[in-house]
Amino acid sequence: MKTYIYPAILYLDEESKGYTIAFHDLQLFTEGDTVEESYERAREYLEIYSDCVLKYGGTMPDATKYLETAKKYKDNIVLLVDSKKSD
Repeated sequence: MKTYIYPAILYLDEESKGYTIAFHDLQLFTEGDTVEESYERAREYLEIYSDCVLKYGGTMPDATKYLETAKKYKDNIVLLVDSKKSD
């Protein structure tokens, strides 16, 4: 299984005090109560998304370079999230 790595932006939801992670390259979003929970959900979502795309004959889009994403979203935290399962 190939591992995919995409930049993801971490947003604090001031209202709920939770966190949202956005993969803008994929139009994929998830959230959690903590940074750690949000990150783990993002990994799971990315893995499920890539499995589905490949299962139905699609191709994964190229990931935007980390520095390009970091410059564009300089007021937020930019994480690199991989699709590899943690054992």
